[in-house]
Amino acid sequence: MDLLLGLAAAHLAVLTPAESQRYGLRAVDYQNRALSGFNLVLQNPHPDDESLLAMFVFSAYLGILEVAISRTAGASQKHSFVETMCALTRLFRGSQFVMKKAKEVMSDETWKSIFRDDDSKLRLRHQTIDHDDFPMPDGESLDDMLAEIDSFLPMQVDSHHSSSPRDGSADGREQAVKYLRRLTAIQVPDGRAAQLLSWPAMWTDDFMRDVQEGEPRCEAILACYGLTLRYLNDRWWAKDFGRDLVLEVASGSSSLVLGPFYTQLLGMMESSSDRSATI
Repeated sequence: MDLLLGLAAAHLAVLTPAESQRYGLRAVDYQNRALSGFNLVLQNPHPDDESLLAMFVFSAYLGILEVAISRTAGASQKHSFVETMCALTRLFRGSQFVMKKAKEVMSDETWKSIFRDDDSKLRLRHQTIDHDDFPMPDGESLDDMLAEIDSFLPMQVDSHHSSSPRDGSADGREQAVKYLRRLTAIQVPDGRAAQLLSWPAMWTDDFMRDVQEGEPRCEAILACYGLTLRYLNDRWWAKDFGRDLVLEVASGSSSLVLGPFYTQLLGMMESSSDRSATI
């Protein structure tokens, strides 16, 4: 219930800009209360079907609440947008754990009440088929922008900690890019753009650490994700989240070498917004 009240408060913050800070802070308060109660439920070693269903739904909506809070005045200062993305990584990893436990314990009837058959097929297809089998939607520029990142960076900029490179950094970037391309190719044409929000769940620890530390290539990949999030602009809780994420990354340290890249990216987002307004 606290989570639903948090979503309601965040929605009111978006609907009434003059009261955005007041309602946004209430949303944060409800979120903290909800998390406290959820942590107590997680301690139950043998949850029943009803509890598992509630836990899974809660963990899924918690990510939406995290993004919704970032759209409110005052409460948006709780996290930067980059920190919100890292928070989503942790939240969705927890959701995956709950989902696994739920699948093991729930009855088939309860499980099917959450997922339709086409949802299951979509997840399986996403996990097992290479990106090349899924062409990007018409007009989607994600591939081009991801391919251009290295052309903007000097060869020696492999990590801002070049004296002690981590072997997992390159692998983490490769995995992040692979899944970002897959999600974009599969979710957007099927009208399931909201599932694009699940991308942070696929980050490695190295990638998340590099994002937090401002590694230029990781920040550029994150900015490309911001471009993809324009497909969520019809959701009240995510409207312009992608644009604000790109603006924040573009104002960071990597702008010294990636300024032209971010300018090009923001231009694409503005053009896309203009086309949507015309339509």
